[in-house]
Amino acid sequence: MEGALEDLHERLLCRSESAAKARAMLGHLAVPLSRADLYAASLVLTELATNAMRHGCRDEQDEFEVNIERSDGFIRILVTQPGALFDPHEAINRPPKELGGWGLVMVDRLCSGWGVDRQRNGVWAELAVDP
Repeated sequence: MEGALEDLHERLLCRSESAAKARAMLGHLAVPLSRADLYAASLVLTELATNAMRHGCRDEQDEFEVNIERSDGFIRILVTQPGALFDPHEAINRPPKELGGWGLVMVDRLCSGWGVDRQRNGVWAELAVDP
């Protein structure tokens, strides 16, 4: 996403309260999101942060990073993690009867795009928002 109007960045410890800290970053945007956009962005950010902590951290002393970029009409979230990433194809092509692991399917449906950034060791998601 070129021409970001705003860029927020924070390193967080891999602890359960860090998902809420990551969500709180959305409230620090200079131009607030609409209620619907804030709700969608919060869901996506929570999923990406939780996945980073659950699958990409060895213990609570590890850190993951959250980057939020906002431009006209879009918000881009990138969550990087210290540990190995996953195969995104497997994450969204789940057998219908599986009980857990549906968070990235939700991300896929809410976002205009998302994927794995192997160079930065993270997962990004982009959402269309009111300008």
